[in-house]
Amino acid sequence: MMNSSNVNDNSDAIISVNQENTSTPSLMEPIEGPGLEDDMVHDQLPTVDEAKANLDLATGDSISRRTPYWRWCFYCFSCICCAFILLIILAFTVGAIEEKEAMKHSQGDSNLPPKLAPGTYEPRTDFVRQYLSKHSDVNEMMREGSPQYWASKWIADEDIFHLPVDDEAFVERYALAVFYFAMNGPKWPLHLGFLAARKVCDWNRIGFGSDDKPRYVGAHCTKGEKVHELFFPEKWLHGVFPDEMSLLSELRFISVYRNPDVGGKFPEAVRKIPKLEYLALHFCDLEGTIPSWIGEMTALTSLVLSNNDLTGTLPSEVGLLTGLNQLFLDDNRLQGDIKMLEPLTNLEALLLEDNQFHGNLTDPMMFNWQHMQIMDLSNNNLTSTIPPGFFALKNLSVADIHSNQLTGSLPVIGQTNNAFKFLALHDNKLKGQIPNSMGRLEKMSHLDLSNNLFTGTLPASFGNMTNFKYLFLSMNKFAEGKIPSFLQKLTNLEDLSLKATQRTGILPHWLGFMHSLVLLDLDSNQLQGTIPRALGDLTNLKFLLLNSNKLHGSIPQSFEKLSKIDFLMLEDNNLNGTAKHVCDKKETPQVFVADCEEIKQCTCCTLCCSDNNADKHCDDDVWLGGVDPIWESQYERAFYQFEKVKLKKHNL
Repeated sequence: MMNSSNVNDNSDAIISVNQENTSTPSLMEPIEGPGLEDDMVHDQLPTVDEAKANLDLATGDSISRRTPYWRWCFYCFSCICCAFILLIILAFTVGAIEEKEAMKHSQGDSNLPPKLAPGTYEPRTDFVRQYLSKHSDVNEMMREGSPQYWASKWIADEDIFHLPVDDEAFVERYALAVFYFAMNGPKWPLHLGFLAARKVCDWNRIGFGSDDKPRYVGAHCTKGEKVHELFFPEKWLHGVFPDEMSLLSELRFISVYRNPDVGGKFPEAVRKIPKLEYLALHFCDLEGTIPSWIGEMTALTSLVLSNNDLTGTLPSEVGLLTGLNQLFLDDNRLQGDIKMLEPLTNLEALLLEDNQFHGNLTDPMMFNWQHMQIMDLSNNNLTSTIPPGFFALKNLSVADIHSNQLTGSLPVIGQTNNAFKFLALHDNKLKGQIPNSMGRLEKMSHLDLSNNLFTGTLPASFGNMTNFKYLFLSMNKFAEGKIPSFLQKLTNLEDLSLKATQRTGILPHWLGFMHSLVLLDLDSNQLQGTIPRALGDLTNLKFLLLNSNKLHGSIPQSFEKLSKIDFLMLEDNNLNGTAKHVCDKKETPQVFVADCEEIKQCTCCTLCCSDNNADKHCDDDVWLGGVDPIWESQYERAFYQFEKVKLKKHNL
């Protein structure tokens, strides 16, 4: 409670303020109402004057309780006005700074055009083209409709960034604009932000590479503000690489696979990209020869030119690219001696299949290729033996040298090698006994020695190679013998081919325990006896070739359990009975060949053979299964393909 003297001292001031603010006269009136006459309560409440004085002391002002709302409105309006004024001042300041910078540039280089106020520019196309003449062909920039014409016009007067020509990003921005127009950018299937009002590092969008991993499609910077990668997969690009790509000074990665409309000669534009490390132009319909200047691109670590139409001799200058880790030239029409590749000591993957290369595999070559992990030299004209150093390569996991002219015998393997997983040597002229030391390739999962001249017995060490999934030994001149019992240890086998290997005796019942089998090929042997019922337990079996043997009896009732069987060859035997339990299944084989004169009710047979067939196809043809998984399938079998080949039985 305040004393009366204080109230009286302040009353005049309070009254004068309230007289000026006549909109609140009610505060001057005495408070009346029930309960105020109570002396005890009244003694505890201030008088009207005291209440007013307390209001003054609490707020530091003499404003009544009804005034704050409009006062606060006034304050807010004042703040907004001040902020607006500050923004105007800031805008003028920035404009002044930019104008000062423009003056600075123009004073520093008399060749630069003055920069006008933001948002307004004078046309500068002629000036820009003159400046770019040291980087780009002036005639092309002046030729209406050319990529250089549109790119120079765009960067001069249409690019919203309107960079001065001495800006660090100017030339690179121009080079990518030329690339955009040269590669028919306006018709790309998706908008990647090229020519947009953003930095060139953002001229991209997320896509996926051939390895199904996310990758930026378009231009991408891995660090800094210079483009490091250009990635355009599958039918994006239409045109020829422009020479201006050499202006991308930090470009390290180019991949434009499966762009057939980039065809033509090997692009000279990549020649002068100083730091290019990865160049992938596979499936692009390139033609002609690989130029000798490829040897100048010494920064390359990966060169991928697969599946084109390149011809001629591989230039020896490729041997200068000693930094190469990957060299993929497969599926072209190239030729030359592979000795030129001997100096490439850093090679990890070499794909040369389906060309016309010749030469010898040598121990010095093996010594230099110690880092090699994948080697595919198949379908060429190599005419050497397999050097002893071949099986000493400690990093080599995939080796495919099938369909060449390799001769001699397999070298003895001195030490265990756990690197080898895939070895294909089929369709050569290798001979002699398969050495028992092959068992030292303990991690081997795929071995194909088909269609050679091997003799002797099958090595017992194969029984210890329990990682085998694919084992092809068909069409060799092994000594007559039974199906080796050690094979029953190979429970992971999916494909087993002993076609035309002089197998005799009966079909062992333990074949029915090899539940992983998808393909069992015992065609063209001298197997006798009946077909064991246990074969019906091979529920994963899709391909069963028992044709051209001396089997007798009926088709086991258990074959009704072969729900996945797709290819069933039983002809040229002495089988009889019925095929009803095979044909009454919900899913019948797509190919079913049998001797229908002896086997009745073969309503699902696709070919019926008999001794009276006029064309004798059933007797003289051999069905060969595709046993050559290709690199694009990572050397895993993606599909099976069978075809009839005219091979006389007595020539097998």
